[in-house]
Amino acid sequence: MGVMHCDRDGCENILCDRRSYEFGDICDECFAELSGLGVTTREQVAAFMNTTSRDNTRKAQSQEFLELEFPTYENRRLNSY
Repeated sequence: MGVMHCDRDGCENILCDRRSYEFGDICDECFAELSGLGVTTREQVAAFMNTTSRDNTRKAQSQEFLELEFPTYENRRLNSY
């Protein structure tokens, strides 16, 4: 696994070990999502690579919620007056 930025729009992952000469690098998460779509043509791959990664949006929303729900001990101490 190399330090290669995923070429899917909106994906911030940098650990990619798959590469297409036509579409560039893809991370495991985007590859799994792409595989789950049943894609069978290059046109479908191109369309997928041009979509924003929903997974990153969900991760960001989840992390924001969970950080409020489960603050670190340091953040609790800093925010308690």
